[in-house]
Amino acid sequence: MMQSKKQQNSTQGDNRISFFCCILKILICGLTICILFCKTDSLVDIYVLPKWLAGLFIAGITIPLLIIGHVYLKRSGFTKEEFIRCMGIIVILQAAWGWCKLFVIKDSIVMVGAFENPAGFASCLVIGLPFILNICGKKYWTIVSFAFIFISIILSQSRAGVFCCISMLLVCQCVDIKIALCPVHKVILLITFSVVFIWGLSHLKQGSSQGRVFIIERCVDIIKEHPLGLGIRGFSTHYMKYQEIYFREHPDSPAVMLADDIKVPLNEYLCITVNYGLPGILLLMSLIVGVFIFCYNKRISYKNPFVLSFIQILVFSFFSYPLQYPFTWFILVCILCYLYQSFIIKVLNRTFVFSIIGILGGVYLVVYTSMNYIEERKWGMLYDESSYIQSKNLESLYESIYEEKKSDPFFLYKYATILLDVNNYNRCEEILNERQRCVYDYSQAILWAQYFSQQNNYLVAANFYSNASNMCPSKFYPLYKLYMIHKRLRNINEQRNLRKRILNKKIKIDSDEVRLLRNAILNDTISLN
Repeated sequence: MMQSKKQQNSTQGDNRISFFCCILKILICGLTICILFCKTDSLVDIYVLPKWLAGLFIAGITIPLLIIGHVYLKRSGFTKEEFIRCMGIIVILQAAWGWCKLFVIKDSIVMVGAFENPAGFASCLVIGLPFILNICGKKYWTIVSFAFIFISIILSQSRAGVFCCISMLLVCQCVDIKIALCPVHKVILLITFSVVFIWGLSHLKQGSSQGRVFIIERCVDIIKEHPLGLGIRGFSTHYMKYQEIYFREHPDSPAVMLADDIKVPLNEYLCITVNYGLPGILLLMSLIVGVFIFCYNKRISYKNPFVLSFIQILVFSFFSYPLQYPFTWFILVCILCYLYQSFIIKVLNRTFVFSIIGILGGVYLVVYTSMNYIEERKWGMLYDESSYIQSKNLESLYESIYEEKKSDPFFLYKYATILLDVNNYNRCEEILNERQRCVYDYSQAILWAQYFSQQNNYLVAANFYSNASNMCPSKFYPLYKLYMIHKRLRNINEQRNLRKRILNKKIKIDSDEVRLLRNAILNDTISLN
């Protein structure tokens, strides 16, 4: 009788543990789905921010449960094989959604899936590819799944994604070459093939490649002047100044038609070096090397999907900005947890404080993301209704959420334009200075020019319009506004020069705005007589 009760209690305990593990699996699957698919029209940023908020919210619930499961139940929910299958299947669904949107819904000309551009879509496929190939051990699955993902990346027109796929094949196959080559020679062969392949890809979109080279050159200029870095947001607050200086000194540069308003350097390593200097990039490189040394010492195979995914992140970061997306960070955390799992388990077992910190951290994530969503939702509703509300009323509404949104450059941009509409110049200057601490770009220069122009300070306004024109030499708007300022100041010679520049200027992208500005200049002949 006693034995049957023990068996019954044991069965009930096993059922509770199974139920708990099932909940964890559902949460982790839900987390992955959210950071890949989540999108909402209720926020201003409808693609990336919802993924971050949803992912962090579910992570805040999952982390405490994982810690509790490990400490009290000695279970973590997922085995390695189950995690690999889960990631692989969900990434395949992302690729399938990309095909559906491109060929069935037809709402884009390139494959982007549930992302705002091909970079995010390609990054998730590239990073998830090693897990997809290991869903099952059958050779035909490996070939078919690789072909499906590879074609999806080609349809997204991501050269970085194509290169990462090929490089992964090289990493997997080059080391297994059954010829008399030492490891050093195999590495040299791998690097040589990679360089040749990159050179070939660069000729597919020469304009884009030349633009990337131009950005790298300007970043090198920044690093030379600031080897210790510019600090957090250093790239966004300083890069366009260097671009403006370059085109002011080299107005006939071949890069004139390629230059645009640059937000990111299209290379995570460059971004880290500009922001945190040589010490920052050296620290990062030492950590990366440390991971590979650890894998070598622990005899972790280079074909391990976690190691391959880590390599994919490193390679893709050379050509794009995968760290802007939550899926990259999620996989990166999972990779490090897998590699250093024995150390993490020892820390949790020996020091109860870290378990408490982890649980409190999860609670903080839930509270933080909930409050952040409420703020973003309020801002989204205000943004959607802006066209129906008078500027005077908008001013007070924007001011009411200023404290929560003062680190958002786009919010500050919209707020500054409203303040200009209602002629609140003192507050507008404060907002513009606040925004300039976050970012200095083409839009910022235009805002300053409008600010001074509305106060009849035309010489300073002209200087800012000139700066904006040098930042993005292919744009017509700054030159047109310069023309109108000199018309007001009756500078006939400057008007003639600007008229000639505008009418002889090559058009990068033909649009209604460009045609309208050119026609306005063509028809404005009276003042030049």
